[in-house]
Amino acid sequence: MRWFGDKEPEKGSAWEKGLRLEKLIREQRTLPMLDWLEPLQSEREKGKIKDPGLFALARELARKNIGLCVVTTRERVTEIERQGCGQKEHPLCIVNAKNK
Repeated sequence: MRWFGDKEPEKGSAWEKGLRLEKLIREQRTLPMLDWLEPLQSEREKGKIKDPGLFALARELARKNIGLCVVTTRERVTEIERQGCGQKEHPLCIVNAKNK
């Protein structure tokens, strides 16, 4: 958060930090990449992000971001889908030694 200009990155709850980071991201030309979300998604509630800060960030970027945000995960992210924001899903093939 400091890299984006946040003077007090430790201040606030995880939720507040996520919202603050989303606002900072929208102030500049950026391409946020939320890579490998599986460990941060709920096993009980498929597709739900369990980390409150990341939940707030992903939801707000889906709602208000004028640019792109790349998300990689094996599970769909329901918070983004619920925003109806024109997200695109691009399934990728599994790469392993046999496919090379």
